[in-house]
Amino acid sequence: MPEPPAPANVALPGLLELRAPELRTRFGAPRQTRRDGGAEIWNYEAPGTCTVNLVLQRERGGQKVVHAQGRLAAGVQAAACLRAIEQRI
Repeated sequence: MPEPPAPANVALPGLLELRAPELRTRFGAPRQTRRDGGAEIWNYEAPGTCTVNLVLQRERGGQKVVHAQGRLAAGVQAAACLRAIEQRI
């Protein structure tokens, strides 16, 4: 039996530059957060669909996304992933 396709890692450029309050309004509270040096990593998940990791840096005016990456289940498109995360709140 063939192995199922591996999840796809994709950049999510549409989330770059979003500020922390905008993220919380759009996606709710992250499932998990952690600090790594001067950055904070926020993790969101839509079980069975995808996970999204966002790296936020503190700048004048608050934190903003400087890197956004999704890990998508086989056959899932980035837009569907973001909709699934938005709908979980």
